[in-house]
Parts: sequence; structure tokens; C-alpha cells
Amino acid sequence: MGIDLLLLQNDKGGDFEGVCASQKKRFAPEALAHDVLAMYKEWTKSASLSQFELSVAVVRTQLTVDTRRQPSLTPSSSRRRSTRSRRRLASR
Repeated sequence: MGIDLLLLQNDKGGDFEGVCASQKKRFAPEALAHDVLAMYKEWTKSASLSQFELSVAVVRTQLTVDTRRQPSLTPSSSRRRSTRSRRRLASR
């Protein structure tokens, strides 16, 4: 018989002490409940980390796409603009 993960989590309405007492009444090792809860916490932490890494990758992709859309000014084009504006001012 399996152990329900929600019953192991007091913050989600479970009763961890009750599960341990049930294990003891059935002559099953109480350490099993502790081990299962530890493995579940480790799994959720790694799953949330993976989700975070995925979010970071999405943001990086969006930033890369946004920077490609913006026109870049090269030094030569900025020099040309300043030369043109000087010529206009000189001709007036």
C-alpha cells in the first residue's frame, strides 16, 4: 500500500504524525514516511529549479530577439551624419 504525498505534508492539510502512527500500527518502518517526504521535497526543489532555468532561457531568447530588431549605429554612419549636417550649416 502506498503513502499519499498530501498526507505527509502538514502545510497542505496532511497529518504527518498520523501517517507515522499508522505505519507503527501496521508494523511498518516509520522511517519510510520520512524518506518519502525527503525524496518528495528534493524532487519538488529540483522541479522548481528546472522551471526557473526554463524561464531564464525564455527571457534570454526574448532579449536576443529584441536586440536584433533595434537598428545599430556604426561609427561610419554617425560620421556621415555629422559631415552632412556640417555641410548644410556651411552652405547657409
